[in-house]
Amino acid sequence: MASYICETALAATQASISILLILLYGYLARRYRLVNAEGEANMSYLSVHIFLPALLVTQIGSQISAKKALEWWPFMVLAPAFIALSALFGWIGVKLFSLPGWVLPAATFPNVTSLHLLLTESLAATNMFEQLAQSGESTQDALARAQSYLLFNALIHNVARFAFGPWMIKKGAKDDGDSDVESEHSDADPEAQPDERSRFVDRLDRAVNPEKGLQSRFRSVWESIKAGMNAPLCAGLLAIVLGCIPPLNYVFFDDNGPLKPSLTQSIKKIGGLYTALQMFVLGAQLQSHPSTFVSALALSYLFLIRFVVIPALSITTVYFLSSHWQDDPIFNFVLMLGPTGPPAITLAAIVEMASVSKEEDGRVARMLAWSYAVTPAISGTVVSALWVAKKLGG
Repeated sequence: MASYICETALAATQASISILLILLYGYLARRYRLVNAEGEANMSYLSVHIFLPALLVTQIGSQISAKKALEWWPFMVLAPAFIALSALFGWIGVKLFSLPGWVLPAATFPNVTSLHLLLTESLAATNMFEQLAQSGESTQDALARAQSYLLFNALIHNVARFAFGPWMIKKGAKDDGDSDVESEHSDADPEAQPDERSRFVDRLDRAVNPEKGLQSRFRSVWESIKAGMNAPLCAGLLAIVLGCIPPLNYVFFDDNGPLKPSLTQSIKKIGGLYTALQMFVLGAQLQSHPSTFVSALALSYLFLIRFVVIPALSITTVYFLSSHWQDDPIFNFVLMLGPTGPPAITLAAIVEMASVSKEEDGRVARMLAWSYAVTPAISGTVVSALWVAKKLGG
């Protein structure tokens, strides 16, 4: 038992350090101007809009089917549940302990994509997946299944992050006493605020022309849907369609399918570029964003939530509820790992979407830098999740 824990802990620590080193490479490349601002932005855009969608299509599409989609229901229940639970802990920190507003989104949205994908690759390289693989399954096949589960889980988290993240950042900035840029502009221009007369005329127009009002509502709903759509989400939905429709599944993903050796393999190779490149870009972003002082109490509370409380609750939940879904150690492992880890680096992009002050941007950047500096702390979660998954698998 002791030797198993030591061996697993060593493998998990090595996996975490390898991720930290990739971040460091990106940080140094940006610091010493091997990568400029334009190059950083271009790499980030390629990663999110081309490489990640390609990875989603090939990994999820090749693993999912109509039957498996129903078997993956625990992700659709547990992922939103832990997002809500994390938000609750963040809200408690802000309201009861008077922590900065950015603690709420930082506690709510973890890095569930690039970090976890690299972790599983490193674990597979150290043969840790052999103990979780099904009978006769190779390590690479086990890794492919794990990553398809991770990407499905990431889809749910990404929808919530980009839907609620900007609102949380804006609210946090206002709570901290920062003024929103758009609000400043609005306050400075009285004509930008509609007066009572214009609002009355608008209501009267909708009353006289109900069809116009209905069209306006439909247009508003459509604009909201378009705003929530992004390349990874579209790719994930496409992967589900291709995987769940048997003729399409055969054409694209079956070993005898006409397009698998050519089109599918080319997309898979592009998708394989995502994980390391994205972490490299994240390292560059940690260096390029301006940083501002953040309190040690806020960081300590955030790390407690992200590296201790949520992992403990996630592992405990899966341990007691695993009898209600498929008996698959890798499935259980990914369910436990899914909601854990440091805050998502895309919070930096969400800050830009929210148009808050440079001070708030700097605070989030400094928080992210410290969060990824302590990334090896996730080793404890990985060790515990591997041990519990193995025990549940018998």
